[in-house]
Amino acid sequence: MELGSWLISKRGKLFRPGRIINNAPWIFHLDDHQMLKMGMWEGIIKPFFPGARYTTVDDGDEAFKELENCYQNFNVPDVIFTDILHPGLDGRKFVLAIRRLEKRLNWPKPVPIIIFSFVSNEFPELENVERLQRFNKCDGINDLAEAIEYALYGEGFR
Repeated sequence: MELGSWLISKRGKLFRPGRIINNAPWIFHLDDHQMLKMGMWEGIIKPFFPGARYTTVDDGDEAFKELENCYQNFNVPDVIFTDILHPGLDGRKFVLAIRRLEKRLNWPKPVPIIIFSFVSNEFPELENVERLQRFNKCDGINDLAEAIEYALYGEGFR
């Protein structure tokens, strides 16, 4: 199977020709849909990113507080996922709050964020947000795995 320029030699072993990826990424996922989080874990994280740390949170306010603490301790996730509609701070406000936090802390490079929605991929208020990728929750597993791969090991988004 091929994902972009990365190859999978066998289930769960990503490598770029001539180089095996050994690090275990930290993936942070804000979503209140338990089935989606379980599908992400079983269908993408475990097989394609073995050993990854996978943190899930159901509430936008709680997620922001947790990440704010992480940023202040210089220990941030490698990629952040968020849904649009969930309790607390909604996904759009959450993304903007994270970017404001990074700016306030003079964070050197924004953490890649992938935003999910069943409804739409059009979010005008997020048009100019750096390192943001939009996905429909109905997109394929390979597309999402490739986006994660690109966020973690490629140049990131934009």
